[in-house]
Amino acid sequence: MPSTSPSRFQKLWNELKRRNVIQVATVYAMTAWLVIQIAVSVFPYLNIPEWVVTAVIILALVGFPITLIIAWIYEFSPSGVVRTIPSDEIDGIPAESIERSNKGWIVIVVLAVLLVGQYFYFNHWKAQPMLASNPEELASDSRSVAVLPFVNMSSDEEQEYFSDGLTEDIITQLAKIGELHVISRTTCMKFKGDSLTLKEIGEQLNVGSILEGSVQKSGDQLRITAQLINVASDVHLWAESFDRPLADLFSVQREIATSIAKQLKQQLSPDEEALLSEVPTQNIEAYQAYLKARHLSHQAHFDGEIALRAVDDLHKAVELDSTFALAYAELARCHARVYYLRSDMTPGRQELAKAAAEKALELGADQPEVHIAVGDYYNWAFRDKEKAREHWSIASKGLPNNADVLMSASYPLLMAGRMDEYIAAMKKATELSPKDRRAFSDLSWGFMWAHRFEEGIEAANKAIVLAPEENWPRLYRGINYYMMQGPCKEAREAIDLVDHDYSWYFWAMYLIEVAEGNFEAARELVDALPDGWDIRKTNTMPADLYRGFLYNFSGDSLKAKEHFRLAVDQIEKVLPENPEDARYHSAMGLALAGVGEETERAVQMGLKATELTPYSKDAAYGIDPIYDLAVIYAMVGDRDKAFEQIEFNLSHPGYFSAVTLQNDKRYDALRSDPRYNALVQKYSQPEYALIVTSE
Repeated sequence: MPSTSPSRFQKLWNELKRRNVIQVATVYAMTAWLVIQIAVSVFPYLNIPEWVVTAVIILALVGFPITLIIAWIYEFSPSGVVRTIPSDEIDGIPAESIERSNKGWIVIVVLAVLLVGQYFYFNHWKAQPMLASNPEELASDSRSVAVLPFVNMSSDEEQEYFSDGLTEDIITQLAKIGELHVISRTTCMKFKGDSLTLKEIGEQLNVGSILEGSVQKSGDQLRITAQLINVASDVHLWAESFDRPLADLFSVQREIATSIAKQLKQQLSPDEEALLSEVPTQNIEAYQAYLKARHLSHQAHFDGEIALRAVDDLHKAVELDSTFALAYAELARCHARVYYLRSDMTPGRQELAKAAAEKALELGADQPEVHIAVGDYYNWAFRDKEKAREHWSIASKGLPNNADVLMSASYPLLMAGRMDEYIAAMKKATELSPKDRRAFSDLSWGFMWAHRFEEGIEAANKAIVLAPEENWPRLYRGINYYMMQGPCKEAREAIDLVDHDYSWYFWAMYLIEVAEGNFEAARELVDALPDGWDIRKTNTMPADLYRGFLYNFSGDSLKAKEHFRLAVDQIEKVLPENPEDARYHSAMGLALAGVGEETERAVQMGLKATELTPYSKDAAYGIDPIYDLAVIYAMVGDRDKAFEQIEFNLSHPGYFSAVTLQNDKRYDALRSDPRYNALVQKYSQPEYALIVTSE
């Protein structure tokens, strides 16, 4: 018969069971797992250092083999811990003295129940973060806070303006507290609908606390929930729900801001208490109209048409409450924006802006938000940088560390060509609002104008990551490359990702096609211009003006003159309607220079454009007239004036570089002059970015 004796493995397994090694290993593993879970999940709430958790895990791993060795050698018996009897010595020993107990299995069952319990506790009950027993201790770690966009719980999606408005107002309220660092509205709104965890958001923004919540508006009733959470521990520092009538909205905002401020700062000064208790209007309907307008005017692309839509809501707000200072201030700002962006450059638009600004100051001279808007009004409607700075300075005292104030106040630095100061201000804005694509986009603009192209590309790339759907970051990336390397692959790829229906796509791609000699492709772009005009806030030209240049570049001077004449006729018709608009004067100067018969008038038109929008007063909008003037001088054959103007353009901040000059075929007539190569060599030096002046 075959042998039925057990194998070596079976013998070993039986011996392990006899010595209780299997039971000990199971109990140890389950116990160690439970202890590690408790350490990982509970120690952070007790402020126990992270190295202690690491030590617990290491000890559990090291202790496992030691415990198994001890289990093999020793056992528990009625007389205590004794050495385990080897199997070959068992014969002759009474059975009761070697009988094993089932207590080990009972322990395993108990531990299994505990493991299941800890799973449900830490993965389900703990999913609702615990409220801090002593929030003051946690809150004292940091006084930086971000307010995430409140979720609109209303069934009507059109109420989104209300939830966004509530978020912005709470941010504004908190910004009134001097010792708090409050992340700006534009950065916080970038997290709307984001799936990141609070910890991930907190790490990106470098804040200690985050406020999140929701709002539901149904008729005249509100339900607002809010909770302040410590980023490091995920502990609720404060939480509250408010079921109130709509009329109590301002009280709820004040309660939320006051509660948060007290958690993070301990005590408010009397002045801060007074600021938080201010109410913008007693008319809730007027306030809702104001929120709708502000929702429009704070969009990323705040153009003239959007400003006009906001004006309609603001008129409704001031009709409902003629003492509503913030509404008048925003109305002045929107009227000024319409004027500045050349949607309506009539004196009547300036008067509307002026009347609203004066009323806002009459009613709310003590409100910092009023001074932000009035500063923008002076800057946009009159380019009065000094008056604008006065109001932004007042606003900054009431809203310290506010990125919106900083960005408004920085724009005149660019207008003045003070690029080092502008870049420093925009860098600070990116620190205050690290998720604000506008800050990085404008920083790229600043680097480009200072001819620091590699830094400009880096800033543009960051803006693209934050807002991959927007046009301007890609435009800045492409233009930086073009100014640095000409019509290179990187420039074309960046511009090609811009919306092809966007007016600035035409301008940038036209430059690239012409520089590469692709005149037919450039002509197709021109033919696609809506209504036969290129209308942008910096330039306005009829398509025939571009066609004239393209035929010139191709060597067909007869057809070129034909289209230049058509351009003159078209501009003549609209020029009387726009006597103060530099764009039309520059376009007329270029068209007349192309015809070549009224060269004196061509120069006069170019000079008039530089007088209407002087570079010295507003470099942002005065830059194109001086560039066009240089081209006009070159076209009419006044080389001395042309080179003088070209050198001015190269040596001052803007989007004109030595590479740009080399790729602009409108200067072809100057290339044989020794002064041309001298300028190209001079301004191609690596140190050129350091000598760009800001007079």
